[in-house]
This record gives sequence, structure tokens and C-alpha cells, in this order.
Amino acid sequence: MQSAHHRRVAVVADDITGANDIGLMFAKNGLNTAVIPFDTHTSAADFMGLDVAVLNTDSRFDTPAAAAGKVRRATELLQSSAFDLYFNKTCSVFRGNIGAELDAMQSALGERCSMVVLGFPKLGRTTAGGVHYLNGTRLDQSPFVNDPIHPATEADLRRILARQSSRTSAVFTAEMLDLPETARRAALAGLRESAAYVIFDVRDQQDLRAIAALIADARNICGSSAIGEELPKAWGVSAAAEQPLPPEFARDGRGTLILAGSLTEATQRQIAFLKRQGVPWTRLNPDALLDGGEDREAARVVEAAAAAVSEGRDYLVHTANDPQAVAASKSRAKQRGLDAAALGRLISRAVGKVAFHALSQTGARRAVAAGGDTSMAVSEALGIRRMAILHEIEPGVPAMLGTGRDGRYALVFKSGSFGSDAFLRKAADAVNV
Repeated sequence: MQSAHHRRVAVVADDITGANDIGLMFAKNGLNTAVIPFDTHTSAADFMGLDVAVLNTDSRFDTPAAAAGKVRRATELLQSSAFDLYFNKTCSVFRGNIGAELDAMQSALGERCSMVVLGFPKLGRTTAGGVHYLNGTRLDQSPFVNDPIHPATEADLRRILARQSSRTSAVFTAEMLDLPETARRAALAGLRESAAYVIFDVRDQQDLRAIAALIADARNICGSSAIGEELPKAWGVSAAAEQPLPPEFARDGRGTLILAGSLTEATQRQIAFLKRQGVPWTRLNPDALLDGGEDREAARVVEAAAAAVSEGRDYLVHTANDPQAVAASKSRAKQRGLDAAALGRLISRAVGKVAFHALSQTGARRAVAAGGDTSMAVSEALGIRRMAILHEIEPGVPAMLGTGRDGRYALVFKSGSFGSDAFLRKAADAVNV
């Protein structure tokens, strides 16, 4: 095996929160890591000096063909640098263009077999016999059944993959992982000869540690970020001290802007927690956006948010989250020829405008966003070109230092689907030290 400090990692992630999540896993093991948007401005110069380069293609909600094209181009760009491991970061419950993206990276690399590790035990994601579970419940019986864009109607990862890929897959079972090391490696070698993808069962963190040791030399790994926490240890890298925010972010009398756009149960609990804590808030009205009043609605929210933040108070902006209100907005959008994805983009764009103008007007440099689309909208509105990982707030979610067109920001971008009820409170505190 190569020396740990010479084993460079290239990651292609399908959304911004997942990019940050896996970046955290490597960064907290002492590897110099940055998250970079993949677009027409991205070049090999962006990867210089990095141990781990994470490219965000923002392709989860693209068509399969568009997503595959992005992943292929991103992988080809990364191959112009001296990377040893190429990691295709997916959602931890396999939402998105899974088969199309995995095939695209595998083909670009010329690999005939890739390792797939989706389990994330610290977030309740486990795999048994190739079937994925959320907190002990089959994925197709979990809250992800109600996902508005990618409902989880299947729990067998092989079948999910087969929806977009004709390539064969096999399962490295927990029973195989429990074999003596020589037999374990022989079992993996046999599966690699017969399948294009080897999907690993994961029961707990100890399994992840054993899998990391087994695939430490792999060239192509796919799945959730959790294995990224164990791979550096398998390479012999020691954990690093947490990175604090720079002195410029010491308390300056301004509050933190919190933007929550996810409709997931986890985010709704987090919103409710903030409200119980007395954090001032407002709700972005989707009907106003649908009626052509995007700028007026954004201005209304900015006025309220800026007043609070400039006075040193944290302020919460969230989108409509009552099921009846959401259903009514979708119905109105449909009447205007917009599907759920288009409505989501309209709302996210408005959230981005709120973030940009509220921070610009107040001079504040701190923001927390909950939800992948929301986080991406905020990142784009602030012109973020690079994010450095600082420290972990809760499993899978880091505080970050983002560099944008107007300077640096202390940021937290969180997936909507996990985190404790108090997470948004913790995140606001983490960027206001």
C-alpha cells in the first residue's frame, strides 16, 4: 500500500451537503481537504496542494443522462491530477441518479469492478443482505417513501442500482466479513471477478473499520461518506485537531442567518426546536412566488431578517412546511405548468436571494442552511468557490469556511434528513464563536 500522505483522494458528489459530509470525514483525519463546485470555471489548478478534492456536480435532480455526463466530465478532469482513489459520493439512502452516475465514473476510470459501501451506522443507515435499513426499518417502509422527488419504493440496493445500470452487482455479506482475513479476502476476490459492483453489508462502525482495511487499496469506491472516516485510519493516518474559525469571525454583534428549506421530518423538528427557544422567524410564502412576486417576497423576508441579524439576534427563515399548505402550493404550481422539482427550484432561488441580500445589508458573515437544494442556492448566491472543512458539529455535518466573491463566510450546510432536534441551534452557535 502507498504511504497515507501520498494516497490522494478525488471525490465526485451529487449534492453540496453530501460533498461537505464526505469532505469532513477526510478532513478530521488530518487530510488537507476542500469542497469545490464543478462548473465551467473548475480546473486542475483548483486541486493543487490538496490531499482530498471534493467536486460537487449538483446532479441529484438532473436527468440520468445529464447526471452521467457531469460525473464523466468531472472524473476526466480529476484524472488530470495524480489521484489514487476516486470516490463517487451518493446519498446515504441511494436517492438520485445512482446507476447512471456510478456507471459514468467506472467507465471513465476504465475500472471493471467498484466497491459500494452505503452504510452509515452513526446516522442509523445499515445494510443486511444487500437490503438497506433506516433505524432498523426497511428503506421502502421508512419516511423516505414520502420523498417528493425520489420516493424510496425499493430497499434492495441491487434493484435500485439495476434501475439505471445493466451492470451486475453482488453482495459482500456480513457473514463474509466475519470470516478469517484470508477467507474474507478470497471471498471479495471471487465477487470482483463476477460483478461490476460489490455492495457491502454494514451493521455497525466496527464493520466499516473492517471494510476499510479490506478495500484500502481500491481505486473506485461508491456510496455514503461514512467509509471515509475509516479509510484514512486504514492508511495509517492519525486524527487531526479541530480547526477553529479565524479570528475575523469572533463575536461582532451580528446574529446568524438560518435558512431551512427541507420538508423532511428531521428538519421540521429542528425548526420547531428553534421556535420553542424563542428564535424570531418568518415563513417564505410560495404562493407569492407563484404569483410572480419573487422579488417582493424576498424583499419582505430580507427586511425582517436584516433587522434581527443587525441587532445580534439569530433569525430563522423557513419555507412552507404544513402538509396541507405544501399540497396546495404544488397544486397551484401544477396549474401554472410547474412540477414539484420546478417549484422547489423557484423556492430555493428565492431563499438564495434572501441570504445574499440579508448578509450584504448587515455585513454579517454567518449562515446555516438546512436542505440540499437550500444549501446549494445559498452557496450559489454567495458565489462560493471553495469551502474548507473546519470541525464536526454532529455526525456528518461540519462547520466550514467558504470563500465567495465578496469575501469569506462561516457556513453550515446540512442535509435535510438527519441531525438532532437541537442541530440548528448547535450550528448557529458553531459559527458564532
